[in-house]
Amino acid sequence: MPLHRFLSLLERGHDFGYATPCLADGVGGAAAADALTASGVLAPVGPPTWFPCRHGRPGCRQSVSCSDKTLTTRCGRSTPECEALVLDARGIAAHGFVELAFAALLQQLFDAGTSAIFRERDVLLLGRSFSEAGALVWLWIHPQESRFSLWMHEQERRAARALVLVPTGETLHQETFERYGAGRPVSIVHLDRVLTIDSGRIVRRQEVNAPARVPWQPRQVERTVARVRTPAGTTWREIAIEYVDADVVGIRVRDFEPIRLTAGELGLTRVRTAQLSDQWHLLRGLCEGSGTCTRAQVGAPSMDVLSKRAGRLGAQLAFVLDMATNPLHLDTSNETVSSEFRAHPEPLRTASRRNRELSDI
Repeated sequence: MPLHRFLSLLERGHDFGYATPCLADGVGGAAAADALTASGVLAPVGPPTWFPCRHGRPGCRQSVSCSDKTLTTRCGRSTPECEALVLDARGIAAHGFVELAFAALLQQLFDAGTSAIFRERDVLLLGRSFSEAGALVWLWIHPQESRFSLWMHEQERRAARALVLVPTGETLHQETFERYGAGRPVSIVHLDRVLTIDSGRIVRRQEVNAPARVPWQPRQVERTVARVRTPAGTTWREIAIEYVDADVVGIRVRDFEPIRLTAGELGLTRVRTAQLSDQWHLLRGLCEGSGTCTRAQVGAPSMDVLSKRAGRLGAQLAFVLDMATNPLHLDTSNETVSSEFRAHPEPLRTASRRNRELSDI
C-alpha cells in the first residue's frame, strides 16, 4: 500500500507543509511524493516555514529564515543542539494538500464523471459512478465514529446505492466496517487498499478474480437488530427507556404501549460471542442512574474509552429508534455521561419478584 502513510496522515488532519527535500520522507517514499505532486494533490504553496528535526524528534522542528537565494534552518529547541544550515533556495518550497484536486482524481478513478463537487457538512459528493451500478460516490476525509455512524444510517434510509470513500478507516470501529462491508447497498471503501502507483501515476488497483486460499474466519453469531418506527417529530425527551431484568429493557415512545427489547435486538451484544457488550453495560448504568452515570460506574479506564462507548451506544440507539441525533452527552469536568431520553432503573416490583425467586432456591 504505497499511499498508506499519506492517507493515514490525511485522515488525522496532518499539516503537509513539508519542504521539497523532506517531502518523500514525510509522505512515505519518493514514489508517493512524485505521484502526489504530479497529480496536483500536493502542490507548492510558498517558501517553507519549518524543517523536521535532524535527530528525528517528532515534537521538534527547525525554524527557517528566507532570503532571495538562500534558506537558513535553525534548531527549534531553546538550547540549540544543531548548527545552522544554509541551503540554496532555488527549487525548495512548502507543500499543501489540495482538496479539490484530490476529489477530482477520485472522480476519475471511480468513474463519477466530471460534474460539480458538492459539500454536505463533512462529506463531499463526487457524483454517480457509471462502473458501480450508478452508486453515489461520497468522500469523507476526516471521519469520526459517532457522526460517521449517524450519517451512514441516514444513507441507509435514503434507499440508494452509495460508496463512501475513507482514507484508511483507522479512526472508525471494526463493527462499522462489518455493517457496511463490500456488496452492501451502502458500503465503505478504504482508499489505502484500492489506490496504488503505476508508472508514476496514482491508479485504482485492479481486482483479479484469481483462485485464493480462503482464510480462517472466526465464528459469527447471527443477530437480528430491531427497528422501532417512532412518529415524525418525536424528540428524545418523549422516549423513556427502563431497565427490566437481565438483558431486557422496556422502551416507551410518548403515550404508546411500551415494548420490550433484548440486548441482542438492540444490537448491543458482541458479534462473535453474543455476550453483552460494553455499550449494554453503559445503557444499564444510565438506567440505574436515572439518566446519568460516571466513568467509574461502568468501568471505563479513561475518558477516551468512555467517549467511544457513548458515541457507539448513542449511534446504535438512534439507528434502532429511527432518530437523527445522538442522545448522549459527555461531561469531562466530572467524568459523566448523561442522556436526553428519560432513563429509569429496574422497577421495584421486578426486583422484589426476583429476590423472592432467589430465596426459594
